[in-house]
Amino acid sequence: MSPITIQMPGTGYGHCRTDCAHKDCAWQRITAATVCAHCGQPIGYDRQFYETIDGVVHTGCYADLIEKELTITH
Repeated sequence: MSPITIQMPGTGYGHCRTDCAHKDCAWQRITAATVCAHCGQPIGYDRQFYETIDGVVHTGCYADLIEKELTITH
């Protein structure tokens, strides 16, 4: 699983700065506003995250979840 990063609006790979009908731009806006399934903070821009079966999770939060799971099982 590779992490995903949403670039800032209007930058090289970021979505349009204004509302538009582009499907990719809509996905980026919606995903950036979606809260992390672990910490409850928005995914945001220029931060790596994963799409999981439980929702989107920042890579740092995902690492914390894995570490806790390993601690519990060992």
